[in-house]
Parts: sequence; C-alpha cells; structure tokens
Amino acid sequence: VEERYPAAEVVIVGTLARGAQAGGGRRTQVDSLLGAVAKEYGLSFVSVGDWLTRYGLARYLADDRHLNAEGHRAAAAVLSKRLEALGLV
Repeated sequence: VEERYPAAEVVIVGTLARGAQAGGGRRTQVDSLLGAVAKEYGLSFVSVGDWLTRYGLARYLADDRHLNAEGHRAAAAVLSKRLEALGLV
C-alpha cells in the first residue's frame, strides 16, 4: 500500500471482541498484538478489542462472532468518531 499509494494514511483496525473482563479471550489478545505491530511500524491504530461490551454491540451479533447489518452500522458510527479523533476523516 505504501509503495503504490505513498500519500495514503494506513490505519490498522483491531479485532472486534468482548472486553477482557467479559471473556474477550484470544480476539482481545490479537487486538493488542495488532496495536503493537501498528506502533512498531508507526501506523495509526484503532483498538476495537472491547467494543462488543463497551458499546453494547454484542446485541447485534448474527452468530457468536459476526455483526448483523444493524451492528455494522452501529460499529461504523463508533469507528467514524475514532477516525475523526485521530484526524483521519
């Protein structure tokens, strides 16, 4: 991406999960790992490792991992605010 689009702002978005205190497990760990990778490469990072519990998105799960359409809209609204706070929107 950096070679083809050198002016592009690369953002790593973590792995959607429940918070660590709510059974986030491996997905929360992967979210943390992605944050470390972003830091190592000097990239922006948005952690979503606790959004299912923090923002009540668990009620929008279509199964035990994936959001339904309403959940995608709700998550997109939160993500948009995070990107705006980082000055990326």
